[in-house]
Amino acid sequence: GIATYVTLTTDAKQKVQAKYMQMESEFKDSLYVLASRLGENKPIEDALRHTQTFLPNNLVSQEVFGKTVDNIHVLGMPLEAAVFDPAYGSLKHNPSRMITTSMKIAIDSVQLGVGVAARTLVSLSRQLGNTERVSKMLTVLIKDITGTMKLVSVYIAPIVLGITTSLQRIVVVTLVSINATSAESQPPSNLA
Repeated sequence: GIATYVTLTTDAKQKVQAKYMQMESEFKDSLYVLASRLGENKPIEDALRHTQTFLPNNLVSQEVFGKTVDNIHVLGMPLEAAVFDPAYGSLKHNPSRMITTSMKIAIDSVQLGVGVAARTLVSLSRQLGNTERVSKMLTVLIKDITGTMKLVSVYIAPIVLGITTSLQRIVVVTLVSINATSAESQPPSNLA
């Protein structure tokens, strides 16, 4: 029963984690499409809607950009509230710091003009792509170290522990025999 409970709860958490990891990996492409539309001097609402329709299979374009556009058109919210409103914002349940921070940058840059926002989002998209490549390279490089650590923990550590335990036992037995020998060689003292 416990194993089933643990399996079901961890499976649900892993699915949610995989969903947000997929959103983060799709986000750089969505930002690039958004920036290209802003580069055509389109308003942010049109750029968000275009990104949503241009990338219909992307989770981030549907859940974040689509919800943002709905909040703007249906609820009449300004852009910042449409994204960050605690009750209705498109990032209300999104735990990704990367997406949250990127959307803050996008909103701040849109306030400076769509041309500035387009250049900012293109740069941000490239930076996110470079970060992803570096992360993959680090994973490959660390794989050797983790493999060595697993080898040590599985094979070498038990051998060293066995040798250390044997040496400790030899030292204890030797100390006990020395103590017993010194106790026998001392004459008994007369207390009377």
